[in-house]
Parts: sequence; C-alpha cells; structure tokens
Amino acid sequence: MPSKKYPLEPVARVRAIRADDATREVADAIRAREVAEKRLRAAEREGEKARATAQGMRDAEQGALERGELRAGDLMRADAWEARAKEDLAQLERQLEHARAREAEALAKESAAKHELAQRSADARVVEADRARWTDQERRKQDAREEEAGAEAWRPKRA
Repeated sequence: MPSKKYPLEPVARVRAIRADDATREVADAIRAREVAEKRLRAAEREGEKARATAQGMRDAEQGALERGELRAGDLMRADAWEARAKEDLAQLERQLEHARAREAEALAKESAAKHELAQRSADARVVEADRARWTDQERRKQDAREEEAGAEAWRPKRA
C-alpha cells in the first residue's frame, strides 16, 4: 500500500523557500555592510591624509614666515590656500558623515535581515518537526497494520 503524502507539504516547501530567500537577504546585507565599512574606512583615511597634508603645509609656511622668507603676496596666497584647504576639509567631513550614515543604515538592514531569517527559519523548523511527528505516526500505523496482517495469517482458521 503506498504511503500517504504529508498533508502540509506545500506549506513546508513555501517555508523552506522563504528561509532560503531570507538567507540570501542576510548575505546581501552583510556584503552591503562590508562595502559601507570599507567606504567609511577609506573616507577616514582620506580625511586623515588631507589633514596631515594641510598641517604640513601650515608648518612649512609658519617656518618660512619665522625665517622672514615670505612677502605680503605670499601671505595673501597663503590665506587663499587656507580658505580652500578648510573648504576641502569640510567637504571631506561631509563625505565622512555620509559614509557613517550609510554604514549605520547597512548595519540596521543587516540586523533586520538576520531577524527575518531567524523568524523564517523557526517557521520552517516548526513544519519540519510536524513532518517528523507525522512520518513517525504513519510509520507506526503501517507497522501495526503489518503486524496485524502477520498475526491474521498465522491465526488458526475457525471451522
């Protein structure tokens, strides 16, 4: 006699598919977070490099000024350079803040994706546990039927 089909098979398939989809979403979220972290670190390095370069230029200019090597025109150009350097550093700070915001957003998305994966995996495990119980019950019923059939075969016939 063919065994019965598990009645919740469609539910089991859907939940397994959803769990697989959630796994992929977590992987995508992790990759996005890693990219955001790399961009943040790159923005931090770029800002540090720009600040160090600007400070080096200021120090060199201050040394030249102290030695009396600069003229009034040089000082005017230095002021213009300083204004430009401040604007460049402000732009780098805005980029850094943007990178921080993107990283925070990526972390939030990753956390949400992990939560969704946990929920979908739990749903799939519930159906799998039910399938295991159902399969065990069906096996026991089949064993009982076979045992009963075997006992019938060896029972003496009544006249």
